[in-house]
Amino acid sequence: MSWFDELQQATFRGIPFSVEGAESSYGRRAVVHEYPLRDRPFVEDLGRKARTFTLEAYVWGPFYMQARDALMSALEQGGSGRLVHPYLGERTVTVTDFKKRESTSEGGMVRFTINCVEAGDLAFPSVQDDTARQVDQAADNALLEAQARFAAVFIIDALPEFVAAAAQGRLGAAIDLIQKVSASLPTLPGIAATFGPQLLGVRSELSSLMQGPSALGGALVGLVSGLSGLLSLPSDALTMLRGLFTFGDTTVAVPATTPSRVQQGINQAAIHSLIQQAAVIEATRSSSQMTFGGYTDAIAVRDELATRLDTLAETTPSDTVYQSLVTLRTAMIRDITARGADLARTVTVQPQATQPALVLAYALYEDASRDADIIARNNVRHPGFVPGGRTLEVLADA
Repeated sequence: MSWFDELQQATFRGIPFSVEGAESSYGRRAVVHEYPLRDRPFVEDLGRKARTFTLEAYVWGPFYMQARDALMSALEQGGSGRLVHPYLGERTVTVTDFKKRESTSEGGMVRFTINCVEAGDLAFPSVQDDTARQVDQAADNALLEAQARFAAVFIIDALPEFVAAAAQGRLGAAIDLIQKVSASLPTLPGIAATFGPQLLGVRSELSSLMQGPSALGGALVGLVSGLSGLLSLPSDALTMLRGLFTFGDTTVAVPATTPSRVQQGINQAAIHSLIQQAAVIEATRSSSQMTFGGYTDAIAVRDELATRLDTLAETTPSDTVYQSLVTLRTAMIRDITARGADLARTVTVQPQATQPALVLAYALYEDASRDADIIARNNVRHPGFVPGGRTLEVLADA
């Protein structure tokens, strides 16, 4: 096949025209840097130049004016268009300018000089919010506000001894619970070895810490925050911290019979609130580092923490603590919603008979290799015996 046979009918946006000749421009965007007292320049290559095309085109015939107007309309239309170049084939180009020439000596013909440039992608640098970092910052602020509130209301000075004794009792109960939940999940031995002395140190120094409410609040928050460092998985940290979410909820309220009893009640509520707030705040921080198995898992954690933060915000008498908890809630919802948007959805199934996970995976997905997800998602004890009649959660493409 000769070169002539490979020529294509020139068109732009589907409008045909004839071509006498064509030029193309290529090259690199090179910037030449010349320096004083240096003979050799430095040439900086900034990438390929945009390719430009110049077509010497014409339309002719007894009704050339209609063809002329159609081509002019296509050339003047905004945006890029599809050009069939007679020598280069299909290109997507943007027409930068064109000229037309008509004369009586060439009756029935109009000539065009069409200049166009290859059309690139409309691409700009993308901006993505670091939602996890926003949760982390909001958690830091919420903890500071919670500590400040505790320091402002916890008072034992110039009050009867029973006020301090009652406060020490509630603080001891808080430390006992923190120690209990710290042992509820397997921890890294090295980290756990340092947390035990930390607990013991705070317990032994309670009497002196109570003389400085700010230091006491910092010590309590430090213990709760330290729980997150005991585990390598953020999901395990959330599970552990749940054990502190309701600390003090069942404790009998102190009757407000005297000013001393009123302060005793305030101290007790302050201790309970600080432990609960610190636990929920740290759990929310952990959620920003969690990897969710599916959309349903992500939304469940999001809704649980949102409810907890709502409850804490509604019950605190402090406007600053309220605002910090609301800000943290908003950041957490944005983070989990954004990260969970593309996660797989899940559905429930109920196998009729006990069967191996391999068989069930093949029945659901026609892919036996997906048995591991079924086992992990449903805490199946033995992969050879997935119980029949039990409701299972599986990915939604089943």
